Amino acid sequence: MDVEFPALFKLLVVLFCLTALFLVVLQLVFLVRFKLLQRRYSRAILATNAGVWEWFPENNRLYTSSEFFIQLGFDERKTPKHLSDWLTFLSPNDQVTFEHWKKALLERDLSIRPLFFSKFQFYRTGCIRQSLHSGF
Repeated sequence: MDVEFPALFKLLVVLFCLTALFLVVLQLVFLVRFKLLQRRYSRAILATNAGVWEWFPENNRLYTSSEFFIQLGFDERKTPKHLSDWLTFLSPNDQVTFEHWKKALLERDLSIRPLFFSKFQFYRTGCIRQSLHSGF
């Protein structure tokens, strides 16, 4: 006894399979584009000898590229993971500057541009290192 499926059901199955295939292909395209962007970013960082830091205010987590702290003389394994740890290395004047910028950013104060350029001094075991920062 053979069961014949209605034509509409067959059409829906075909459409479902085509949609799934389309989504997989689309995901692969985006993955390839992401990898290309990531490779370009890595090359730019290496070419400019720049370091990158990113702060996530919702959980106070801090990401720093290894180049950032290696340039400042830190061991890559001992880089700060939270903003409060990072701020302990700044000079007192720079801590005030950074706190002012942080407050303006979190309150979305439009009179203070979120883009900033600042030179910070980092203190570490008796030596002072300067670092120019820009961010938004």
